[in-house]
Amino acid sequence: MKRIMIIGSPGSGKSVFARELAKVLDYPVLHLDKIYHINNYIQITKDKLKAQIKDFALKNDNFIIDGNYLGTMEYRLQFCDTVFLFDIPTEVCLDNARERMEDNTKRDDMNHGFDHTIYDPDFFSFIKNFKKESYPRVLETIGRYPEVEVIKIFNYEEKYQILDSLKKQVKSWRNLN
Repeated sequence: MKRIMIIGSPGSGKSVFARELAKVLDYPVLHLDKIYHINNYIQITKDKLKAQIKDFALKNDNFIIDGNYLGTMEYRLQFCDTVFLFDIPTEVCLDNARERMEDNTKRDDMNHGFDHTIYDPDFFSFIKNFKKESYPRVLETIGRYPEVEVIKIFNYEEKYQILDSLKKQVKSWRNLN
């Protein structure tokens, strides 16, 4: 578990988990939302996104890449040994996205030019349809990389169990050195 990718529906908790996991493992994090979205209406090209992913992956022995982005998923899988796949219920993802929009809390995993208070019906539609339309493609894509360990997270209790287990492993490892 040295080169990690975190994927799942928007609002599933990927970015929060990425920050928590990075703190436990002391790994750098690349938040794809932060580099992809210049603001609500302008995004970088797929080629530029891939170039930044490659640069990040080649500069770091250990890392976490946070973000679903089916368009670059297969490319990212070439660099990874572990995938955390968030399979959180759709209603939870929608609630999280609504809460984020209402709070408009500035996040370090998003570009500063992005405004969460703008309601985007296409974004909420994407979340509503994620399990039916995107999830099968996600499974198909990661299925082409049998050497990559896939850890599915179905609820936040499982997420906390994983983090607690890793904290204990890291503490034990550090005590040995």
